[in-house]
Amino acid sequence: MTTDITIKQNNVEMLATLRHSVAPGLSEQEFMLFSEIVKATGLNPITKEVWAIKAGGRLQIMTGINGFLRIANSHPQYDGMEVTYEWDGKSLLAATAKVYRKDRRFPSVATAFMSEYAKPSPIWKQMPSIMLAKCAKSLAIREAFPQELNGLYTQEEMPNEYAPPVVRDVTPQKTKPMVSPVEVIDTNTGEVKVEEDDIITNVSNEEIPL
Repeated sequence: MTTDITIKQNNVEMLATLRHSVAPGLSEQEFMLFSEIVKATGLNPITKEVWAIKAGGRLQIMTGINGFLRIANSHPQYDGMEVTYEWDGKSLLAATAKVYRKDRRFPSVATAFMSEYAKPSPIWKQMPSIMLAKCAKSLAIREAFPQELNGLYTQEEMPNEYAPPVVRDVTPQKTKPMVSPVEVIDTNTGEVKVEEDDIITNVSNEEIPL
């Protein structure tokens, strides 16, 4: 009996942790919806395969490309994928992904254009072909598996504000007292002496969004 109570308590604590880390700002009903989607897709919110974002007052369930790939690879009808690129000299114009299913005659094809998806971030400038391929794969996989992925979007397809939330806890630490000089006058001799006065600095505990 004690073991059952402990397990239930651990589950409650885990849900609370998930709600504040991968689904911040959600109402009780929105969090329950998010939990059901996690169960249905089998994606792991702890490893950032899926997360929830409130943008413009609306709930949006997001995944990473690894989440899409996990769903595709676990589907019994999945039969592979290929990606091709279109270049204009050294400039990447587009990436096209084809996703094959065993139960379909033709593949699901999607093209992502650099002009539509490129973001002004270091990773896009450093690895444009990889990032654009992620967008093309997301489009094609969602088209190939609409029942599993309808309404889900990957981070690479969306603006930066849809990225998974990252919260860093700042643990209060004991700081070494700062020492400042203080002048003290000896009332007997009138001599001025310099002594050290301790100043204690307090550190607050807060969550800082990155």
